[in-house]
Amino acid sequence: MHLHDDAVLQSVTPGVLPRDTFAGVSGAQLINLPTLKAFMNLDKDIWLVFRVQLQELLSKGSPINLETTIRAFNAAPNVNAESHIGRLLFVDRLSVDTAMCLPCDIGDDSDFYCSLGHAYNCGVLIRGKEKAMQPNWRHLPVAYHGRASSIVPSGTRIHRPVGQRLKNKDDTQPVIEPCARLDFELEVGFFYGGQATKLGERLSPAQATDRVFGAVLLND
Repeated sequence: MHLHDDAVLQSVTPGVLPRDTFAGVSGAQLINLPTLKAFMNLDKDIWLVFRVQLQELLSKGSPINLETTIRAFNAAPNVNAESHIGRLLFVDRLSVDTAMCLPCDIGDDSDFYCSLGHAYNCGVLIRGKEKAMQPNWRHLPVAYHGRASSIVPSGTRIHRPVGQRLKNKDDTQPVIEPCARLDFELEVGFFYGGQATKLGERLSPAQATDRVFGAVLLND
């Protein structure tokens, strides 16, 4: 997220953490960059060190107590948040100019076809009930790899898709116009980090798990 050009981190609370909060935390200089790409390229051990230090900062034993901070802000809802960034850990995202941002530049993605219900329903539409599931599905869920330049943060206005369709069942010539219906596919997306692999290098499931940097909900 952005707070008047200051990079901040969304937390489990309805607020944001100004980047000044991370002063003194290992890796803070990488968190202050426009995206988390440089931080994501580091090893998992470094991610965990940062995570532990952040947890300590937000823990009850910290000089800056999370619960105390929230109570202090709620007790003074009309306070100018910007003038108290150094004193209050969390800033109410509704009281200042904030905007969601992508954690990194997303060049491509792999979309796995691993939900049995979804795969079956799509298979019925394409191949009918008898051949809904492909033979290899239970051994290796199908995935496709593609570009992902159109991924945007939550709240971004999107353009209504335009394409070809037959307006009536008896038509033989398609028309080009805005889509008549638009589906919503709620999916789980994972960001992977760590050092770049070499061309042709394979990762085991355990190695891939260690490279999971974070997870998001995604409308595909």
